[in-house]
Amino acid sequence: MKEKIEHLFERLIFSSRWVQLPIYVGLIAASCAYVYRFFMILGHMFSHLTDASDKEILMIVLELIDFSMVLNLLVVVIVGGYSMFVSRINFKDHEDKPAWLSNMTPNGMKVKLIISLVSISGINLLQSFMEIETMTTEKVALQISIHLTFIVSVLLITWADRLSHQE
Repeated sequence: MKEKIEHLFERLIFSSRWVQLPIYVGLIAASCAYVYRFFMILGHMFSHLTDASDKEILMIVLELIDFSMVLNLLVVVIVGGYSMFVSRINFKDHEDKPAWLSNMTPNGMKVKLIISLVSISGINLLQSFMEIETMTTEKVALQISIHLTFIVSVLLITWADRLSHQE
C-alpha cells in the first residue's frame, strides 16, 4: 500500500510540470503582442520618414532592434524552457531546428538568457546615450550600473558553468 501511495505521489509530482504550459502559451501571446507593436512602430516610422531627423529614425531603429532581442529572449525561454522542463519537442528531423537546441542545458539556457539581457540593456543604454542631453547624471549612472551588473553576472555564470564542467 505504501508503494502505491508513493508511486501515485511521484506521478503527481512528475505531472506537475504541465502546470507551466499556460505560462508558455502566455509568453507566445506576449510575443504576438510584441510583433503587433513592432509593426505599429515600423508603420509610424515610414509614415514620418520625410519629416523625421536621422537621429529620430535611428532611435526608432534601435527600438525595433530592442524588440527583436526581446523576442529572441522569449523564444529561448519558450522553446528551451518547454523542451527542458515540460516535454521534449520532437523535431530532430526538422530542417529548421535551431542549432542551439541540440545542446541546450539549464546552465546553457541561463547563459543565453543573461547574454540576451546584456544585449537588451546595451541597446537601451545606447538609446539613452543618444538622448544624453535630456537625461540626469543619476539616471545615466543607474543605467550604466545596471548594464555592468548584467555583464558581471554573465561573466560569473559563465565562469561557474565552466567550473562545473571541469569536475
